[in-house]
Amino acid sequence: MGMPQKSSMKTIDLKFIAANKHIFKHKKCIFIVGAGISVESGIPDFRSPTGIFATLRQKYKINGRDLFTYNFGLQEDKRQVYLRYISTLKNLCDSSNPNLTHHFLTNFPRSRTYTQNIDGLEERSGMAFTKKYDTKGVYLHGNLSFLVCQLCGFKQSFTAGESRLFSEDKDIECKYCIERRAHCIKNGLRKKPIGFMHPGIIHYQQIHSDGGFIGRLCEKDRDCDLLIVVGTSLAVDGVKRMVKMFARCENTYKKRILVNMTPPRKEWHDYFDFFYQGDCKDFFKMVSSFTSMQKFNNGDCGFSTIEIAEKEC
Repeated sequence: MGMPQKSSMKTIDLKFIAANKHIFKHKKCIFIVGAGISVESGIPDFRSPTGIFATLRQKYKINGRDLFTYNFGLQEDKRQVYLRYISTLKNLCDSSNPNLTHHFLTNFPRSRTYTQNIDGLEERSGMAFTKKYDTKGVYLHGNLSFLVCQLCGFKQSFTAGESRLFSEDKDIECKYCIERRAHCIKNGLRKKPIGFMHPGIIHYQQIHSDGGFIGRLCEKDRDCDLLIVVGTSLAVDGVKRMVKMFARCENTYKKRILVNMTPPRKEWHDYFDFFYQGDCKDFFKMVSSFTSMQKFNNGDCGFSTIEIAEKEC
């Protein structure tokens, strides 16, 4: 696909939304969301003047992108700063609660949410995240609910106990690696090295373990007829490509909406039909006022397994 069908991006308000309810009638809606949706829950975004990157510059004299680059936290002289900040972020996320936007996304019918967020608030609002094609939610950058061994890939829960150890500059050795080494010693085999646990988030310059699944899911979702992008600066390369792909889909023409506190860069004006500048809470409160919201018992996306099976054939 080439460029999207051109449309002069129009700035809209709540009155426009109320008068144009037909825009939100859809067979399949795709949401792509960023840190902006969790600000109301007390979690800073990344790139605003009071965001995470600004805090890292002021408190630690570190470039925010550097700290979230894969090799940074693995360097011996940077490890302590990395672990301390991850502990702080983990504690903040665990003490926060889902807000209206998270609950809207969870219950909006016939939709799937691709989230850049690592706070897990969508999941805590009831959204199901699975490795199946009818999953309601998709983590684009992993999340802070688990740790993974950088040597063998063993996973374990990331709890308050592990967070406390990180805050004390203490690394956590992999339980599986320890057991494997003990087995080698017992049987007279060469000792295996022991890895340490690292947050289960996807850093810059890190290969996504679920990349293949996400790619296939995006292909299946190219038949969407409503695209809503919320609370993101659209600065991450992979997300930029994803948004542009969905914006080029024929069925989303005249139904491509960006919701953000700040206007997008000019390069995005051809990819969106409507731009709502303001709090996403107000936007979704208005949309929910005329939408038949649906509580999913299993949290799935609302696409039937029959529909998915037909698309796979």
